[in-house]
This record gives sequence, C-alpha cells and structure tokens, in this order.
Amino acid sequence: MMPYKRQKSYFISSQAFLQNCSQYNNSQAYKNIVTINLIPEGPLAMLVRRVQNRPLSKFQGYFENQQNQQNGCLLAFISLQDGSRLMDINEVPDLCSFLTSNGYRIDTNITQMFNSGNINFDNKQTLFFINY
Repeated sequence: MMPYKRQKSYFISSQAFLQNCSQYNNSQAYKNIVTINLIPEGPLAMLVRRVQNRPLSKFQGYFENQQNQQNGCLLAFISLQDGSRLMDINEVPDLCSFLTSNGYRIDTNITQMFNSGNINFDNKQTLFFINY
C-alpha cells in the first residue's frame, strides 16, 4: 500500500515592491512582483526566493512593515525570463504554463471564493491558489 500524499495549497499574489534599479546609482523603482505564502514543494521551489520587504515610502515605518511580513521578508518568484530579477505581474501567463507543466493545479473554486469576497491580505492582490 502506497503512503497517502497530502495535497498542499499555496496562495499566489502580487504586491508593490520597491527595488533598487542599479548597483551603480541609487535609483529605485516600484514594481508589482509575484509572491507566494509558503515555500512550495516540488519544482516550483526553485523559483522562490526570500527577499527583504522594504517600506514603500519614508512614511511607512520598518516596524509596521515587519509586523506584516515575518522578519521583514517575503517569498517572491524569480523571473522565468531572466533569473537575475524578480518576476513581475506581466509574467503570470508564463508562471501558469510552468505550473500546469509541472503537476500543479490552479484551484479556481478557492480563487473565486476569495476574489468574490472583500478579503484583503496586507496590500496583496489575489492572483490564484494552487494545489500540489
């Protein structure tokens, strides 16, 4: 008898992120990146990086930001097109292709339930839930 494998669910979202644009100058830019709530099992784990979640403005304190994210960090996807940068919202179709090609299932029922209610998660926009 094969042991029962428990199905895991993950929350995929997007949120504004303040990134440094260049190591040679001090410029910064906002970008909507794609995040996940937990480090996933399976091949998706190789696309997830823990990144420092800096305050979006000088009016948003570090302490407030730290309360919203464990240790001031979040789990972000790296780009499928350029592994040196974070995945932005425009790459979600590529992420969906990766997910379906690697045995993940997009859970439309749970996604629809969260999108139909007025449920907000610390300035995150719900994209979808997945199961593996």
